[in-house]
Amino acid sequence: MKTKFVIILILIYFLCWNCKSDEYVDPNYPTIYNALSEQAYNQVYGQLQQTPFSTYTMLDTFGFPILVADYDSLNAKDWRYKTSPEQLLKLTKEAIVEFGYFFHVTDSSLVSIRNIATTKNKKYDLFMKTFPDSLPTVWKVTTNQQIYNGIDVRGTSLSLVFSPYGLEAVGGHWFNEIYFPDSLIYNENAAKKLIMDETLSYNNTTITPDETTSWQTSKKIVFPIRKSHQIELRICWAIYPETWEVIIDTQTGEIFSAINISVL
Repeated sequence: MKTKFVIILILIYFLCWNCKSDEYVDPNYPTIYNALSEQAYNQVYGQLQQTPFSTYTMLDTFGFPILVADYDSLNAKDWRYKTSPEQLLKLTKEAIVEFGYFFHVTDSSLVSIRNIATTKNKKYDLFMKTFPDSLPTVWKVTTNQQIYNGIDVRGTSLSLVFSPYGLEAVGGHWFNEIYFPDSLIYNENAAKKLIMDETLSYNNTTITPDETTSWQTSKKIVFPIRKSHQIELRICWAIYPETWEVIIDTQTGEIFSAINISVL
C-alpha cells in the first residue's frame, strides 16, 4: 500500500512539473526564416535577372540581395545635375515600391535614410563641400534599420546604388513577420540579475556587474541569430552595465552578446 502511494505521488509530481514546464514553452517563438530550397532560390534568382540591378547584385541562401563587391567599378558618367538627399530618398522609395519583394519591405513610408555616400564612403555633405564643382559616378544610399512594432531590428538596413542611369545595385533586407510573445519570462530586472557577479569579456577587457555597477537605460530589441540554414528572430533585452552592451533573450535568458562599446 505504501509503495503504491509513493508511486502515485511521483506520478503527480511528474505531471505537475511537466505542466509547469509547458506553461513557459511558446511554440511560435522564435520566428524562424529558413534558407530557400533550390527550386525557390532559382525562382528568386530568375526574378533578379529581370531587374536593372542584376549585374551588381547577388543573392544569399535566404534570397536576400547582396551588393557585389566591385560595384564601385561602374562605368557610368558623372551626374549631369546635383541630386539632393530629398531626391535620392524619393528614388529610394520608388525603387522599394517596385522591388520591395527582394527586401521584404511592404511599406516604403517606413524607410528613412541614414547615410548617402560615394563608393569611397565619402559622405554626401563632405563630398559636396570638398568638391563643389564635381559629382560622383554613383551615390550609395543606406537606410536606417528596420523598426517593427516600435522596436529596433538589429542587422537590418538597405543599400541602394544609383547612377545617372538609374538603380544599379541593391543589398540588405527587412523581416516582414516577427512574432512577439504575450509576456516576458525575464523582465529587465531579471535579465540584469542573470549577469550579476558574472565576469564578461570582450577584446581583452572584462566587467563583473555587481551592486555598485551603474546602468544606462535598457531597451528591447529584435536580435536575429543567423545559423547556416535558418535565422531566428529573438526578442531580447539590450542592457548596459557601465560602457557595455549585453544582449539577453527575454524568453530563455540566453546571453547572445557582450560587447565593451568603449573599445569598438
